[in-house]
Amino acid sequence: MNILGIETSCDETACAVVKDGREVLTNVVYTQIPLHQPYGGVVPEVASRAHIEKIHGVVQEAMKGGVPVDADIVIDMRFVENPFYYEDMRYLSGLDEKVRTFVLGQPYVKEYLDHIEQSVIDTLPLYEKQDKHILRICFGCTGGRHRSVAAAEELAARLRRRGHAVRIYHREARLELQDIETRTEKREP
Repeated sequence: MNILGIETSCDETACAVVKDGREVLTNVVYTQIPLHQPYGGVVPEVASRAHIEKIHGVVQEAMKGGVPVDADIVIDMRFVENPFYYEDMRYLSGLDEKVRTFVLGQPYVKEYLDHIEQSVIDTLPLYEKQDKHILRICFGCTGGRHRSVAAAEELAARLRRRGHAVRIYHREARLELQDIETRTEKREP
């Protein structure tokens, strides 16, 4: 049995899906710390408003597909500014050059991907030693259409340049577009 847990503390909005009371399938936390920093502490009215504004998105994210069960490495791209909030990129994906340039041009993204690439290269011999011939690297973000797609494509290109066979699959990209269209009552240009 899966259980949906929702929590709103003074400065966090969170949601998790737990399987059989023991295995956390998804866990999403929105922190309000940056909202309260200018005031030097939690402001109840600001906190209450933020909970109301964020709870739907936090629950929606927690209930999405979750981390693939066969993932070997999971990489979170939510630290990158989200192209969804820009009208000219909302209906595009990380496969489009405009979104790709936006995502990969963000502060620390190149360095982050450099680090991930080197970590993968360093650990591949260890996986091979364990007779593991397929390494599943999963990228995640809020919707799975913009940031994670651009980052996954970039890492795949880097690994291909090093001579590795790479197959890429974007599990959420099409579903996320349908969700965006439904929420905004608009259609892809």
